[in-house]
Amino acid sequence: MAARPAQRFLPGLRRAGQVIARVGDSGNPTEPHLHFQLVDGPDPDTARGVPFTWRGIGVPRNGEVFDVPEPAPTTPA
Repeated sequence: MAARPAQRFLPGLRRAGQVIARVGDSGNPTEPHLHFQLVDGPDPDTARGVPFTWRGIGVPRNGEVFDVPEPAPTTPA
């Protein structure tokens, strides 16, 4: 799967547990993986990173591999 352009997720448009991406392995990776970034504004030159933790996991150490539990079922929009 090719990389997609950045998507905007405005407050209230997504619910906890809703799928926002799928993990892939395009290119030459050693494992399927996902890159994402949370920022506080639309301008990449002025936006600052927003802290993120995995619910029930916290912040993994650099290089740490962990399993994320299956998301809660959601109803299609």
